[in-house]
Amino acid sequence: MSRQKHSAPSVAGLTTLSLLLILVACSDSPGKGNEPTATLTPTLSYDSDATPEPVYDVELAREKLASAKKRWESQGSADYDLDFLLLCLCPERNIPLKLTVRNGAIESVIDLNSGAVTVGGYGGVYTDKTINDWLDLLDAALGSRPAYHLQARYHPSLGYPTYINISYAYDVADYGFTLERLTYEPLDPSLPTAVPETS
Repeated sequence: MSRQKHSAPSVAGLTTLSLLLILVACSDSPGKGNEPTATLTPTLSYDSDATPEPVYDVELAREKLASAKKRWESQGSADYDLDFLLLCLCPERNIPLKLTVRNGAIESVIDLNSGAVTVGGYGGVYTDKTINDWLDLLDAALGSRPAYHLQARYHPSLGYPTYINISYAYDVADYGFTLERLTYEPLDPSLPTAVPETS
């Protein structure tokens, strides 16, 4: 008698649990008036084989870069000032910076908002780059495994990049950057200087 009293609630509890499981299973299955439940997919990285093909003409981008490099190598200088503005999910975003480059290396960086001067590199993700560094970065992004999205504009006569937009992966918002503006001024006034862009 006492055994039946103790076992009755256990059976009732198991029955209730079974019914709940059945209801949950039915609610997840598609049917009339029921939408299929969304399934979570793992975030793909740039190294994933599932990353789609680039969404631009990679060969045309490579040709434009090669042409720009030739213009820069024939007319560019190793001593110049460079200012630019970056848009990215990085500490140096939206901070206009001016780089002093001497003998092809960064001598100092000025934060044009605060006036603070940093000797040598600024220490940012994308800031410590000479024009040659930017051209090398583009070359790497157009290598054997091209970036998913890439846009670049080059100075028509001097060849240095004036604008870059790169997304290395299609599904990672901060896996890339935009170089909104880049302006070059050679130290030697006898060298060709930047002129307004025509395209």
